[in-house]
Amino acid sequence: IIPSSILNHSLSSLNPDKTYIAIDRISGLCKIGKATNIKKRLSALRVSNINIEMIYTIDDDIESYMHKLLSGFKEDREWFNIDEGIINSIAKKYGFKKYKQ
Repeated sequence: IIPSSILNHSLSSLNPDKTYIAIDRISGLCKIGKATNIKKRLSALRVSNINIEMIYTIDDDIESYMHKLLSGFKEDREWFNIDEGIINSIAKKYGFKKYKQ
């Protein structure tokens, strides 16, 4: 007999990281990253740049996949020079949700 705690265990709970898309409203660059706690991550990002706004999140760790997908737009490590309209389309296609500030 398998305990219900094991049967009801979600694989997504094994990796609590979420992927996020943030934008620097001054430069227009987008940051694609991952964090367990999005609110804390946003606070940490704003220490060095108050113009960052979290725009999308998804409850999956797809950061590496998104980096590969968008590698042609990469400016620096996790920063990408992508039109916000394209970001909106990507977010919709991959099931990102708008971040509620």
